Formats: sequence, structure tokens, C-alpha cells
Amino acid sequence: MLRYPLGPVALGALWEHRDVLAESEATTGWLASAVVPINTELAVQVQYGASDNVAESSTSASLGATYDLGNDVSLYVFATENSSDEIDDESEVGVGISYVF
Repeated sequence: MLRYPLGPVALGALWEHRDVLAESEATTGWLASAVVPINTELAVQVQYGASDNVAESSTSASLGATYDLGNDVSLYVFATENSSDEIDDESEVGVGISYVF
């Protein structure tokens, strides 16, 4: 995992290559992300990745936001679109609360 601050924006990248001895094919995947702070409480996150670990030519794109309530509590929301040449495309949305203790 690589994280790189670019001014107020935090960029991230991940790359994986896996060889399984019992299987004939290797798998690879990658992911790129960015966190953009809007103000001290609100941040927007974007993420895009591709992989052949689960299905050939699969991709995932997400857009989300977090809102810091203070005292280790934050709210989050996200929407994700997963697509693949082999399996049905999936859309996901989520909302939640995070407490770090």
C-alpha cells in the first residue's frame, strides 16, 4: 500500500500479484484512491480498481464521504459499482456510523 500526500489530498495505490502453485494461472489486482477534505469535518473519497482474482476483467468504482462528529465518532456514506465480464454487475450503497475506541 502506497500513500502519498499531495497538498490537502491523500492519494493511495495498491498492486497485488499472486501465483498459486496448485493452479496454472496467476492473478493480479490494483486499486487507486483519493481522499479530498472539503473542510475540517467533511471529506470525500473516491476509489477505482481492477482485478482478475474473483472473475476475469472485474472492476470496482466507489464514491463516498465521511463526516467527523468529534470524540472518535464519524458518519459515512458510500456508493459502489462492481462490474465483470463473467458475473452480474452489482451496485451497493451504505450508510453508517464509526466509533474508534
